[in-house]
Amino acid sequence: MANLLIDYPPQPNVTKNDFYNVLSAYAFAQQKNGQPYVAEAHDPDNPVWIYDSFNHSEDYNHSTFNDLVLSGLLGIRPQLTDTVIVHPLAGLMGLIRDREFAVSRSKPDRALG
Repeated sequence: MANLLIDYPPQPNVTKNDFYNVLSAYAFAQQKNGQPYVAEAHDPDNPVWIYDSFNHSEDYNHSTFNDLVLSGLLGIRPQLTDTVIVHPLAGLMGLIRDREFAVSRSKPDRALG
């Protein structure tokens, strides 16, 4: 949805509010018994976790949620040219629009592997 809203010409079928509502529903699903919780799979139609047996997925986390927030809601999109485009979808995110910021990367102290 975010790609459609950011990368393509405006259209009437999917709106920023649609994206926000779906993302909000996804965020609110990340709980169990009123407490923050993430497991392997949440039932899309009922407020239950599908794969939720003891010691199965208590520490499970999807990077998908982070991606939806960073690249979709906040619109932070790294480019191959060592630049970053910021195109937030949320109305309040206009606070960061048209601001300059620096991104740096450092070499790791040791090789990973």
